[in-house]
Amino acid sequence: MGDDCSTINEIDEAIIAETRVLALDILDKIGSGHPGATLSLMPLVYLLYSKVMLHDPSNPQWPCRDKLILSCGHLSLAQYIQLHYSGYKISLEDLKSFRTIGSITPGHPEFGKTPGIEATTGPLGQGFATAVGIALSDAIHEKNSDIHDCSRQKQVFVIASDGDIHEGITYEAANLASLYDLRNLTIIYDSNGITIDGPTSFNSVIDVESYFRSMNWHVQKVSKGKNGDLNSTAVLEAIKNAKTSERPSLIILETIIGWPAPNWQNSAKIHGNVLSAEELALTKLALRADPTEKYYINMNRLELNVTSIKLRADSHQCKTRIMNQIEFPVVQLQKSITDVEFPELISTRKANAQIIDTLQKDYQWVIGGSADLTESNSLSLDNTFKSGTTTDSKSGSNLIFGVREHAMSAISNGIATNLKNLVFCATYLVFSDYQKPSIRLSALMDIPTIFFWTHDSVAIGADGPTHQPIDQLAMLRAIPNFAVIRPSSANELKVIWKKILKDRKPVGLVLSRQDLPNLELTNSSIENVTKGGYSVFENLPFETPDLVLIATGSEVSVAIEASKELAKEEIRTRVVSMLSFEWFRMQSPDYQLSILGPESLPKISLEAGSTFGWSEFTGRTGISIGIDSFGESGDGSELLKKFGISAGNVLEKSLSLIAQFAKGNPE
Repeated sequence: MGDDCSTINEIDEAIIAETRVLALDILDKIGSGHPGATLSLMPLVYLLYSKVMLHDPSNPQWPCRDKLILSCGHLSLAQYIQLHYSGYKISLEDLKSFRTIGSITPGHPEFGKTPGIEATTGPLGQGFATAVGIALSDAIHEKNSDIHDCSRQKQVFVIASDGDIHEGITYEAANLASLYDLRNLTIIYDSNGITIDGPTSFNSVIDVESYFRSMNWHVQKVSKGKNGDLNSTAVLEAIKNAKTSERPSLIILETIIGWPAPNWQNSAKIHGNVLSAEELALTKLALRADPTEKYYINMNRLELNVTSIKLRADSHQCKTRIMNQIEFPVVQLQKSITDVEFPELISTRKANAQIIDTLQKDYQWVIGGSADLTESNSLSLDNTFKSGTTTDSKSGSNLIFGVREHAMSAISNGIATNLKNLVFCATYLVFSDYQKPSIRLSALMDIPTIFFWTHDSVAIGADGPTHQPIDQLAMLRAIPNFAVIRPSSANELKVIWKKILKDRKPVGLVLSRQDLPNLELTNSSIENVTKGGYSVFENLPFETPDLVLIATGSEVSVAIEASKELAKEEIRTRVVSMLSFEWFRMQSPDYQLSILGPESLPKISLEAGSTFGWSEFTGRTGISIGIDSFGESGDGSELLKKFGISAGNVLEKSLSLIAQFAKGNPE
């Protein structure tokens, strides 16, 4: 306690023991949780918040703060308890409500729900990769700001488990952390040798120390104490060494899971099983606590800890400086893309690249890159972020991720937790399969990560079905709080971007490889684009159409072509660009009815992908034209015709449906 943060005294030891017991009482009350890591790692979490990190509990978003991310999110109770002991607005009642409905102390950490939580974690490996993004964002800002928001190098700490080390995303992210020389990143690996299925020797042969050294990480090992407990003094020394390294650091921490539970420690069952009444009493005795007392907190010690943390934050020079608080310039960036012009024929991937180039010229913190498909995604390698430890020269903000879609997405999420940043990442639509866990977490965190997906249909051609997306759109549309947007033209895309800049929500842009007609938009169309679905073309004057064709992306032009043929048959047709299911669902029932018409109106959907989900808009009597099988290798335009994505097929299906409705027996 106090100014000397390099030693452990009796008060520190008392708080560590007290918080271990408090955790046991809470877990016993709830009847679920993870006592193993909570017991063995409680000292580590205490050391980080009370001895190591500079942070301000009265201002959890203080720009100069160090950050802690739990990659092993099952350690959440230990974090919540130490946040409480640090002075964050987490009460004892909040702690008692751990893992219950409506509490601010959920079973795994959730960004935006609990003060002091930097990222949503739980799926193992995600926290590790997200933390790389957080550290990378700090590094980019440190190198490129004329007026830094902090006069010190902010540190990012991660606690990772054996499970995190098993996940492949960890090694993708670790490679990139080394590439970017993230010396502000320290991973503390809880190496207890136990997983749910038993000893790690059952399921791993990796020499973690050698592996990370081979990736040019600074690696240290800390043995457990003589009594089996965590060696706090050695941990503090290792963290001190890590902070002086010019490379990302890994501290391999030897622990005994569940220490000091006399009979359950060092076993797989203590990971996720609450202690029996007998083991609970014995563990409390081992911690020199009264087995009959519940929820004991020594308020004098807690207040001493809170005061010590506050004094460290208040005394730091960052607190007395005018902070460089950059607000995200929505109006400025919307204006900057207003004058972007496109040719009459252009793919939406290339139109998107023009918009990104414009935004990067006007705003410093447009950060992103591609998973080794930079040219294919029509992005640029110019202005690339340069690795290296010198801070006296500026660097770019375009990122080279390599063939690492999984880590790219989680790293982008980490960058997006800093809301000053405009963050994107890109790959082929079919490879969104590799991104799903991170996309889901971006939606769960409600952070503005923008995912670009190009090569959006079988029109990709001869690369064949492994590269042709079929089910991906349906998968992505199933994610809550995530908007999938498939624009039909460059002009439509420009309007979409203005909404993206305003909303600051997680979204996916699905973009064409092939050139598309750049459809002219009327004033009313421009207004309605952001509603997710709107009338983009009407082939004849009418108050009520005979048929509604609903399409997305490149298929909108096909639907317009078909509607022109239907005009020759005097079939009044409205073409709807359904660019975003999610945005359209947000509109009033009256607006939706004005676009799609009643159930009794014939409707056909057209999309070069799975027809799953389209009945929501076509109704039970409508037709969905799509592809419900895998694609095939061949010329893209020929494949579209083979699978029925053609004006001729739409015309044929339209005439048939109209005839069925005329007879009064639509199927």
